[in-house]
Amino acid sequence: THLTNELEESKSRTRLAEAQFDGLKDAIRSLQEENEEKSKLNQRLLDETIAEKEKFAEQFNTMNDTIEKLQKENNMLRSLSKMEKSWFGLPKKGILAGAAGLVGGGDAKSKQEPEEESSERQWGVVGAVVPSQPLFTVKAHRDDAASVRYDGTNQNLVATASSDSTIRVWDTGNGQLQASFSGGGSYPMLGVDISGSVICGCGADKTCRVWRYDTKRMVCVDRVYHRIY
Repeated sequence: THLTNELEESKSRTRLAEAQFDGLKDAIRSLQEENEEKSKLNQRLLDETIAEKEKFAEQFNTMNDTIEKLQKENNMLRSLSKMEKSWFGLPKKGILAGAAGLVGGGDAKSKQEPEEESSERQWGVVGAVVPSQPLFTVKAHRDDAASVRYDGTNQNLVATASSDSTIRVWDTGNGQLQASFSGGGSYPMLGVDISGSVICGCGADKTCRVWRYDTKRMVCVDRVYHRIY
């Protein structure tokens, strides 16, 4: 009888342990499923965050491109406005005289004078009218200027090269010196070219130097040999 009671008690404990074990397995399975759901949710939130960041970055880049484009157009319009005031078209006096001749029925001589003046001063295939008077007169160099180049990127800059071994950049809007670059020692600078922030100059020492206008530093120097036949 005693052994029977112990055996029954052992079976009862075994069933209790099995029930507890099954409960632990169910709890572990439930935790695993919950963990998987949270992992999926976390991954989905992470993907959505990355997608939103990429969308914002694309919108930011688009806005930067639009702003840069608008700035270029604004600079171009300013440059065209300055060129129109100083280079293109007839002077106000010529325009008024031509208008008076056409409207008021003046003589043939007064009608032809603006056309003759514009045809004499017309320059290039675009029909630009060379101004009768300079906007600015500057003492650019100590020695003679060997080359002059206008910046074609609408930044209103003119670069000059001189026998005093320097290259200088001027603002066409106010005639002020913007930058000065030294060439090869005492050798004259024979040519210059400017495009945006890049300036290139060639000297009598058979070198070609490239500077950055924005940093005022030389970025390249090459020695070039030419054979003349």
